[in-house]
Amino acid sequence: MKFAFSAPTPSISEQEVLFSQYRSNGYEGLQLKAAQYLPYLDEPESAVRIARADPGRFSGLIFGGSLDEGGQNALRRTIDFAAQVGSERVIFWHGLPRAQASPDDVARFASVLSRLGSVAKTKGVRLSLHHHYNHPVMFPPDIELFFEHVEPGTVGLTIDTAHMWMAGQDDVGATIKQFCEVLDNVHLKDCHDNAPHERLSSGARRETSFRSLGQGEVDFDPIFAALGSVGYSGWLCVDEESGGDVAASLKSSHDFIVRRISVPLLAQGEE
Repeated sequence: MKFAFSAPTPSISEQEVLFSQYRSNGYEGLQLKAAQYLPYLDEPESAVRIARADPGRFSGLIFGGSLDEGGQNALRRTIDFAAQVGSERVIFWHGLPRAQASPDDVARFASVLSRLGSVAKTKGVRLSLHHHYNHPVMFPPDIELFFEHVEPGTVGLTIDTAHMWMAGQDDVGATIKQFCEVLDNVHLKDCHDNAPHERLSSGARRETSFRSLGQGEVDFDPIFAALGSVGYSGWLCVDEESGGDVAASLKSSHDFIVRRISVPLLAQGEE
């Protein structure tokens, strides 16, 4: 497995900390939020120079938006940029409230992303769907429906531990096992239930807030056990959205991961 880090950086100084310290803290790459790469879209040459000196800087690009014509064009542009700077994948989350999408819409979105994923593959970039709380693909059955309509090999799956837990899936490891054939990226994120005695009729948690790894209620032991049992060898990306200090989070998150990845655990996937 390869370690990556992702975090919003509201200030230039925080962004510089992220860019300058991720490698020294044990991460091989970054999965950038849109605000961290969008300024380069109009001048990709400078980003290409940065990527040559720091290949992990653009290892993943996170893109959120719609899949209307304008959204598709923006996603194509991001894929083109990803190819220029050597990104391995573009991670797409669908910025559409769940109530505005039907099962037929989910099937249509799968078809659209399949076409864009095919284009990305020709450029050496992978497209990965990030399921998301209150978005069209939120629950495991949504993921199943989506991939029933995806052209095989064109779109992967990013599982986000917090968003799956927020959707009511207490055993996120079970979801990893269920979708291991399409899983190509994992976002590690912790979460706190602000209303532990209240669930929506769907089973989803009503009100939550993100936490640094180990500071919330997500049970990570079954998650790491599942990753080992399925032989997962892709990216583990800490998706730090708790609002904590970037420098402190880089270190504490890496420590959290390595304490839970043992040789026997990883060997389960190699038997």
